[in-house]
Amino acid sequence: MLTISDQLFTLQFNIYVLYPILFLIVTVSLLIYTLRTSIEEDFKFWLKLIFGMPIVVGLAEIFARSSVYHQGAMFWWTVGECTEFLFTILTLGWTIVLIGKQHLIRGMRKYLLFFPFLLVLPFLLMNNGIFTQEISSATYGFGGFERVQGDLYFVLVIWIAGLNSISGILIAWYRFHTKDKLRKKQADLFLIGFVITMVINVSATATHGLQIGGFHLPYGGAIYLLPVTISIGLGVIKYRIYFVNPATLAENVIKTISEIVFVVNPNNYKIEYVSGATEKTLGYTTEKIGDMKLDELFGEYWQKVLESTIQPVVTNIKEREYTDLEVRSADGEMVPLQLSISAYKNLGNVYGIIIVATDLRETRELLDVAAERNKLSMIQESITEGVIGLDYERNILHINSAALRLLDRSDDVIGMDADEVFTLYDQGKKVDINDLVPNRKYKQDEVVARLVDIELVNGETRRTVNLISSAIKEGKDVDFGAILTIYDRSAERELERMKSDFVAMAAHELRTPLTAIYGYLGLLVDELKEAINQDQLRYLTNSVNSVKRLSVLIDDIIMISHIEKGEVRLEKELIRIEDLIGDVVKQKISQAAEKGLTIKFVMPDPKLPEVLIDPNRISTVLSNLIDNSIKFSDQGEITIDTNYRESDKTVSVMVQDTGIGIPSESLPHVFDKFYHVASVKEMQTSGHGLGLYLAKEMVNMHHGEIVAESNGLGQGATFKFTIPVG
Repeated sequence: MLTISDQLFTLQFNIYVLYPILFLIVTVSLLIYTLRTSIEEDFKFWLKLIFGMPIVVGLAEIFARSSVYHQGAMFWWTVGECTEFLFTILTLGWTIVLIGKQHLIRGMRKYLLFFPFLLVLPFLLMNNGIFTQEISSATYGFGGFERVQGDLYFVLVIWIAGLNSISGILIAWYRFHTKDKLRKKQADLFLIGFVITMVINVSATATHGLQIGGFHLPYGGAIYLLPVTISIGLGVIKYRIYFVNPATLAENVIKTISEIVFVVNPNNYKIEYVSGATEKTLGYTTEKIGDMKLDELFGEYWQKVLESTIQPVVTNIKEREYTDLEVRSADGEMVPLQLSISAYKNLGNVYGIIIVATDLRETRELLDVAAERNKLSMIQESITEGVIGLDYERNILHINSAALRLLDRSDDVIGMDADEVFTLYDQGKKVDINDLVPNRKYKQDEVVARLVDIELVNGETRRTVNLISSAIKEGKDVDFGAILTIYDRSAERELERMKSDFVAMAAHELRTPLTAIYGYLGLLVDELKEAINQDQLRYLTNSVNSVKRLSVLIDDIIMISHIEKGEVRLEKELIRIEDLIGDVVKQKISQAAEKGLTIKFVMPDPKLPEVLIDPNRISTVLSNLIDNSIKFSDQGEITIDTNYRESDKTVSVMVQDTGIGIPSESLPHVFDKFYHVASVKEMQTSGHGLGLYLAKEMVNMHHGEIVAESNGLGQGATFKFTIPVG
C-alpha cells in the first residue's frame, strides 16, 4: 500500500513540466526585482502577493505534471487551482490600489476580499471538481497527468472570469479618467495582459484535449497567469510610476518638518527655494517669500548674519554656523528664530546657501514654564507652611519640605495613600480625607475646607495645626484633587498655654487681696456713709464697684483657664429651662431698671420638654447675654423667647435687645476672646470682652451652638443659643 508521501512526491520528469518551469522563472525574477526596488509601500504589498502566488501555482503544476501517481497529480492540481483563484482576488486588491482607492482595503477591510475564495473553496475540495487524466507516452515517450474539467469546474471558471472582469473594468475606468499620459500607457499594458489571459482561459477551455503533432496544447494555471503577470511586471518596470523618487522623497520630508528651509543664491542672496513651513511660521506664502532677498527678510539683523555666519561658511572658514535672531512675520509679529547655515559646494565653488530656521517660540514658552515651575518649587520649599498635593484617590502627588518636617518623614511618601501617612482629628473625631478632596470639576479655584486647631497625628507625634484644602479649576484635567496647606500651631498653642497659665496664676494671686480690699471697702461704706459727705461717699462707692468689676474679670479669667485646660466638668440635671430663665430674669430686673430698660420673658406655650444641662453654666450663659444687652442699650426692652425643634430635639433661647447693634463686619468676631466692636470703643463702654467668649465656650461644652444677628448700627442685636434636650 502506497504511503501519502509516495503518492505526493514520487515524480518523473516529462516535457510538459517545461511549461510551469518557464513560468516559475519569470515570476521569481519579477518577485526578486520587486523586493529589491523602492516602490510605494501600499503598492509593493500587493505586488509581492501577486508575484508570490504564481510561484505557488507554478510549483504545484510542476509537481502535478511530473507525478507518477494519479492521486498525487490530483492533489497538486487542486492546490494550483485554489492558488490560481486566490491570485485573481489579489489582483483585484492590487487594482484597487492602482486606481487610488487603497483606503477602501486598509486594515482589517482587506481581508473581506478573501470571502469569495472561502465561499468557492468547499466546491473544489468536497465535490471532486478537479479530475486528471494520464497523457499517453506511446508516440514520443513523454507522459504525465493533465487536468480535465470536473463536474463543478464551471464554478471556478465563473468566479475567476468574474473577478478578472471586475479588475479589467476598474483599470479601463482608471485609464479613461487619468490625465497622466504615462499612467494611460501603463493602464493599456495592464489591460492587454488581462485580455490575453481571459482569451487564453476561454480558448483553452474550448479546445481542451486537442493535440498538435502528438502534443497536448498547454493547459493549466501557469499558461493562464503568464500574460497578466508579465504585463503587470512590465508596466511597473517600464513606466516606474510607483517607484519612490529620492528627490521627491527629500522634498516631501522637507515639507513635513516644522523647520523652514531656505535655499539662497550666493551671488545676490535671493531666496530661490523655501519650504512650506514658512507660511505657518512667518505667515508668508512661498510665492511671496520667493520674491524676497535675505536682507529684506532679516531686516536690521542682516549685516550681523552676513558677517558672522554666511561669509565664514561661504569662504570655507567654517562648515556650519548658528545664530539667533528675530524676523518680522507677515502680520508684524517678531518671531524668534535659530538659524543653521551651511553651503552647497562642488569643486570649491558655492552653488547655494542652505539655511534651516527653527521657530524658538515654543522653546521659549517651555523655558518660561520651566522657570515658573522652578520659581514655584523654590517658593514652596521656602515657605514654613506644609503643602501636600493629592490626587482624586487620596494619593500624595507632591509634598514640600515643611510638610515632611511636620510628618517627620522623607520624600518616600510620594504615591502613598494619605491615610497611611497621617491622620487628622477635629475635636477628637477623625477627619475623613475624602471630605478634603472634591470629586467634581470647579469653574474657578476654590477653598474646599478650612479646619482650625485640629490634631495632625503621625505615629506618636501629635501637632496642633490649621488646615486649608483648596481645589484648582484644572484639577479634573490633570488628576489633581486637592492642595492641602498645613500651618503648624503647636508652638503658638504652647505659648498660649504658657500665657494662660501665667494669667491664671496672676489672677489667683490677685483674687485674695482683691477679696480683702472689696470687703474692707464695703465695711467703710457701711460704717462711714452717715459721717462723710456725698462726694466722699461717691468716691468710696466707685472704688467698691471698680474692685467688684476687677473681681468679676479675675473670676472670668480663671474660669476660661479651667475651660481651656479641660478642667471644667459639667454637673448635668434634668430641669425646665423656662424656670431657669425666670430666676435669671428676676436677678436682672433691677439692673435693667437703673437704665430705664424692661425685661420681657415670653413664656412658652405649650411647655418645653425638660433639658439635661448644667444649670449653673447655662445660667452664666444667659446672665452674660442679658448683661451684654443691658450694657449696650439705653432705652426700650430686652425680650427673651424660647423654641423647641422636634426635628433635631433641641431647645433655643433668644435674647433680643433694642441697643446700638453690631456692624456686619464685626458679627463673625463677637464671640472672640477680648474682642470689642468698633462702635463700642467709640462709646467708651466698659467691658473686658470675655462675657460672650465664656458664653460660647459653655454652650460648646453642652454640644450646642450660639450665634449673633444684627441689621447694623442702631438696629439692636439678637443672641441665640441652641442646646440638645438630652
